[in-house]
Amino acid sequence: MQLKQGCLHRSKKTSGQQNLTIELCKKLPLPLPSIPEQKKIAQILSTWDQAITATERLLENSQQRKKGLMQQLLTGQKRLPGFEGEWEEFLIAELEDKGWLKLGRGKVISKKDIENKPGQYPIYSSSVKNDGLMGAYGEFMFDEELISWSVDGGGNFFYRPKHKFSVTNVSGYMRLDIDRLSYKFLAEQLAYLHERQAFNYQTKAHPSVIRKLYRVKIPSLREQQKIAQVLAVTDAEVAANQVRLECLKEEKKALMHQLLTGKRRVQVETEAA
Repeated sequence: MQLKQGCLHRSKKTSGQQNLTIELCKKLPLPLPSIPEQKKIAQILSTWDQAITATERLLENSQQRKKGLMQQLLTGQKRLPGFEGEWEEFLIAELEDKGWLKLGRGKVISKKDIENKPGQYPIYSSSVKNDGLMGAYGEFMFDEELISWSVDGGGNFFYRPKHKFSVTNVSGYMRLDIDRLSYKFLAEQLAYLHERQAFNYQTKAHPSVIRKLYRVKIPSLREQQKIAQVLAVTDAEVAANQVRLECLKEEKKALMHQLLTGKRRVQVETEAA
């Protein structure tokens, strides 16, 4: 079937030629092993399918655990051992007025800029996919820990650990007073609050909007740091499951290429006469 679909894709010129192409594909030789070998190959691939399904469940479970911890720890519903006292609440604008954070916007980085100055430094934009990674560039705007967010379409927040990178003009960034606020903690709390907002491509998350929209709960710096450490552990678990899932999918794809083309044969037990 895959061979026929490939033939159809390569040979089809116009919609009027589709039937003719299908007829041509029907005449292509399709490599078919014996029934016992077909069953053996199906069994092997089924094992990979089961591993992929199991890993998908692990990934979903780890993601749900992260959400549960965020709901408990970032709202003060559950306190970590050794911490007590009331949390303070502030609008982003109030934190800015106190000098605890500053908001900024990224800059325009065009495709021509990237072509003229290729490099290895990440560029982050407004996309949610792949944590907003858009590409790489020969220059960088930052070499520090920051929080960025999507201004256009989504308003999603991202924690950026210290590295050399840039953000585009459709992204904003926050620079914090690290004697008052934890980057990881505040990024996680803003991400948690963002899930309860309704942004789209018409409702843009400009700094003027962010300032008045988000009211965050702030415990002591030490408690912020401890919560951030706990959530970082869950992040590592999610990331490990994501990597394992992608590896399994790539392994299955490579195995299909070998087994379904006859490039690699499997041993089949022959029945005694």
